[in-house]
This record gives sequence, structure tokens and C-alpha cells, in this order.
Amino acid sequence: MDDVLAWLLSDSLGREKLALLLLCTMVVYVVATHLTWRLGCGGTGHRIVVSVGRSWLGRWFAQILRLFYYAGAPFAVLWRGELVREMGIPTTYAGNRDGDAILHVLGLAEAQDVMHLGTGLAIGIGALCLLVVVWVWYVRTAFAFQRPCPDWSSPAVAWWETLREAVFFQAFWALYRGVVTMWTTDRLHAAFVSLALITVSWVLSPQRRHQLRDESRAYLVVQDWMFALFTAFASLTVQSLWLLVLLHALWMWVSGRILDHLLRAHLIIALGSE
Repeated sequence: MDDVLAWLLSDSLGREKLALLLLCTMVVYVVATHLTWRLGCGGTGHRIVVSVGRSWLGRWFAQILRLFYYAGAPFAVLWRGELVREMGIPTTYAGNRDGDAILHVLGLAEAQDVMHLGTGLAIGIGALCLLVVVWVWYVRTAFAFQRPCPDWSSPAVAWWETLREAVFFQAFWALYRGVVTMWTTDRLHAAFVSLALITVSWVLSPQRRHQLRDESRAYLVVQDWMFALFTAFASLTVQSLWLLVLLHALWMWVSGRILDHLLRAHLIIALGSE
């Protein structure tokens, strides 16, 4: 027991300790979603959670907790000087060459980096096209209601919310890829093992399972998983975390407006046919 405690409190962060950190983040997520789900299903606890969740104080508190969860672990690892390159943070700077400083900070100082940027942008545009196809099919099947749904709200999201969510998720997913990279040098394995771990934690969440069965909220689960899938493909060539954040924000912003437009058009057609 003393040896384990000494290992946990040691300064070094090896791959075993990072893997344990990754496992702990998954366990915290699953436990937190189960607790939230139980408190939000019936009884006095349900009324308290709903009243607090609808207040501005409750919403701010929830976002602060999300900030600590999604950004806390990646920031702590980076603060310790671990997984800097693996998480997509540039580690080379321009020195006295002021003209190249921005390119070095963005990780675009080499010709190969610029080629990777072009490939990443192509993947991002292809993902947007796929989003259009998926949402057209999705609205015609999952949202085939004949009258307005009382729980339906516009999926369109403000730009600052898309940027916040992009920073949260991409920093967290970069931590997953970085830890897996400590165990394998194959970027394909790292990308899709990370995707599998993310999927497992979501499958174990009762909130996401309930959302998937809810006609008015299922698109959120589908959307998040598609973004995780797009990120897995993009991370095979894109190494810069800032670019993945921008791509995620673009996907989310465009996706919300496409889905909002398709839903409104479908609803008008449905109401007109009555």
C-alpha cells in the first residue's frame, strides 16, 4: 500500500499513471451521469435539480464543473510538461526570427505542416458535406412528426457556445489520444482506440442513452459522436490542437443551422399536409 501511494505521489508521470488518469476520468464521467440521472428522475430531488438547473446560477455552476472536468485534466498534464507534442501543442518557436514567430506558434513552420493543414481542411469540408447528407436522412426518418413537438427547441447554437464546446471536447479528446500514443506509436490505432474509449463512456451514460431514445434530443448524441468520428479521421493528419478546435466549432455551428433549417422546412410541410 505504501509503495502504491508513493508511486501515485511521485513527480514523474509515466504511461501507467497517465492511463490510470484516463480511467479515472471515464469513471468520474459515468458516476456523475448516473448520479445526475438519479437525482433528476422523480421525487423531491427531481424538483430541486430542475429548479436549480433552470436558474442562471445553476447554468453557470454546471459550466464551471464542465470546465474543471474537460479542461482540468489536460491542463494539469500539460502543466507537468507531459504529452505536449502528443496533444497537438507546438513545441518549437522562432527565437529571434520575428517574421516566422506566428508560423512556429501555430505549428506551420515546415512545408509538411502546411500540407497537413490542407489535408485537415479538406477533411473538414468533407465532414460538412457528410453532415448535410446525414441530417437530410435523419430529419426524414427520426423527425417524421406531423405537428410541433412541445419539447423541440432550435438546434442552432451561438458561435461562442460552439467555440466553448470545441475547446472542451477537443482538449479532452487530445488527452485521450496522447495517453494512448504512449502505448502505441501507430496514429491510426491511437485515433480509433481513443474513439472507442469515448464511445464506451457515452454508452455507459444513462443520460445519453435516454437522449438517444428521445426524438427531440437524439440528434445531440448523433452529432457528438459524428464530431468524435470526424476528429479521429482528422487527427491522422492534423497535429495542431487549434485547428481541430476550429474545425469542431465550424462543424457544430454549421450543423446546428443546417438541422434547424431542415427541421423548420419539414415542420412546415407536415403542418401544410394536415
